[in-house]
Amino acid sequence: MRAALAEKDAAPGASSAVMTGGFRSYRRFFGFVGGAVSVVPVDALTDGRLRVVLLWIIVPLLVVALSILA
Repeated sequence: MRAALAEKDAAPGASSAVMTGGFRSYRRFFGFVGGAVSVVPVDALTDGRLRVVLLWIIVPLLVVALSILA
């Protein structure tokens, strides 16, 4: 118990990530949710080459957008 409390006092930033579920802000959380909302319909509603092309366009754009939110 003492060791856990000492670690908590020593690294205050480490415990905040656990308390918020790993997201530092709601913008980042909603960025991940928005990314899932945009990828899942493309994956579900398209097939073949169109799916591959759309995902190769959408996913890198989402990665760049989420990196800007960080």
